[in-house]
Amino acid sequence: MDIHSILEFRNNSISQKTKAESATSSVSFADIMKNTQSTEAIKPASHISSGDPILNTNKGYIDVDLDEYFTNEIPKHEGPLSIDDLPPLMMPSADNILAISEHVSGRFQQLMKEYGIPEAPEKITFDGEGQMQIPLDYPYSDKLRQMMDENPGLERELQTLNALSSHYAELKKREPFIEEMSKANSQKEIDFIIQKYQHLLHDNHSYSVIELNFSPEGTVQVMADNQPLNLFS
Repeated sequence: MDIHSILEFRNNSISQKTKAESATSSVSFADIMKNTQSTEAIKPASHISSGDPILNTNKGYIDVDLDEYFTNEIPKHEGPLSIDDLPPLMMPSADNILAISEHVSGRFQQLMKEYGIPEAPEKITFDGEGQMQIPLDYPYSDKLRQMMDENPGLERELQTLNALSSHYAELKKREPFIEEMSKANSQKEIDFIIQKYQHLLHDNHSYSVIELNFSPEGTVQVMADNQPLNLFS
């Protein structure tokens, strides 16, 4: 969300206040953001009868077959596409990141066995063009790249995990700003808060470095700036 959207939301909230007491009982914008990112909104380990995880998407919380979503075969569609024809867009939420991490770990481990890869790379990263990067000293890089080439759905899933984690990390940085903006009651307070957090509000601000770290067996853990991505607060 850009600064203009936040200001519009805040200004509308101020203009609509008629009683100070009513403001304390209303749901703040910060609460909405926290619910979007919270693992409490829905347990990622919760499954319906299909066995598919329930994910946070642009179509609401729905069960998603991740094997099908990240299939190696891209489905063909004839005729014009509508929004309903597209796969659901996954939100950068904690529950989604946990569910995808669990799924991609299992898939990675299985394919390691199939391709005779005895040890996973220490980490996988993606550059600004979305290209996969593996450590130069990883001894099984040829087999790993073959595995990815022949299973493009796996690489897409890792790319998605990386992208969602990056967006999530940036949202978490902005939580204090959003919380303070939701409580501001004057333009003077708004201006002070914007000045305080201006380092987060420009396109050229410093983004977190995301790495997908792997155990030797192939279990993935998302890292942000050399620390495990915090998904539980």
